[in-house]
Amino acid sequence: AAPSANPFGQISPTTAQHVLDNLGGRIDLILDGGPCEVGVESTVVLMTGERPCVLRHGGVTIEQLELVLGPVDVQRSVDDDGDASSSTSELESPAAAMSPGMLSQHYSPTTPLALLSNVDVRSIVGKRVGLLRLVRRPATTGSIDEFAAVETLTEDGDLRLAAAHFFAALRRLDARGLDLILAEPFPDEGLGRALNDRLLRACHRY
Repeated sequence: AAPSANPFGQISPTTAQHVLDNLGGRIDLILDGGPCEVGVESTVVLMTGERPCVLRHGGVTIEQLELVLGPVDVQRSVDDDGDASSSTSELESPAAAMSPGMLSQHYSPTTPLALLSNVDVRSIVGKRVGLLRLVRRPATTGSIDEFAAVETLTEDGDLRLAAAHFFAALRRLDARGLDLILAEPFPDEGLGRALNDRLLRACHRY
């Protein structure tokens, strides 16, 4: 249903082959039910406070939760940045992680990864750079004219499809022997919030 069987901190698997790549030789059996339909991990919600608090963005979106529960809070990592939506407040706390996926560095490829908007193009001239993008359009890359590898998640910007393809595309880029992977951020709505969350935690090591 959703990714889970991965070594701590590494890219999540969305196919049986991904699990074999990561855990082959350490487990006895893999049941292959096909690729994950959702593609990102489950949403984790804490229900013990005055109102629900999302500990991890995932396949159930903030918008879906609020249709049923009303306004919800969002717990974020101590060093995260970002503004709350009109109906959602964000809580900052140095408390120990209460859920998987709350550490500031997680879901990381071996290849350094950075948001396209955060990189000075002059610093990467001459390097083998890959691009992860939502739709097939020219990227705003300054003086970068060519990428060694490009992964396009959708043809029309469908965030559900993007989530289903996200980790597999990141794995393919990670296997290309690149110096750097650049990623375009996703729209900060619906499943885009979960995808941006995964990107930011994967980018932390660059």
